[in-house]
Amino acid sequence: MVVAKQMLFDVNLNISSLHKGLAGCIYSLVLVELWLTSLSSLVIILLSLVVLVHGWFYSQRYIFSSVEVIRFYQGGWRIKKSGQWYKAWPKGQAVVTSSFMLLPFKIESPKGEARLTVIIFPDSADVYQRHALRLSIVLNGFKPDLC
Repeated sequence: MVVAKQMLFDVNLNISSLHKGLAGCIYSLVLVELWLTSLSSLVIILLSLVVLVHGWFYSQRYIFSSVEVIRFYQGGWRIKKSGQWYKAWPKGQAVVTSSFMLLPFKIESPKGEARLTVIIFPDSADVYQRHALRLSIVLNGFKPDLC
């Protein structure tokens, strides 16, 4: 029997075209719906600006977040972001489906602790790496020591 603390796996992440397209469609539909309402033009313009700013921040945080690698080794998580490795701990529940994975982490950075949510779509990582991560989370759970 293999002990979970001895596992090593990396998931190399890329920017997901599927995620970009899905977010773009959703924000576009929200804007179209706004412009088809009977609100005054000033309110529509202000709400459109709010939607656009939210879309910008969403894309910077979740699509172009520069998370390069997620690594699990010897019972601990590591995240490589912008060329630097950070210690990470699971924070909350993970959502794991065959279509995507949503993994909330707490990372230790030079500025202090920060929350980081990693969203993995099918085209953002290698099939075998995603499968290993998904299988590990389903079998062992998503908790700090993964066992």
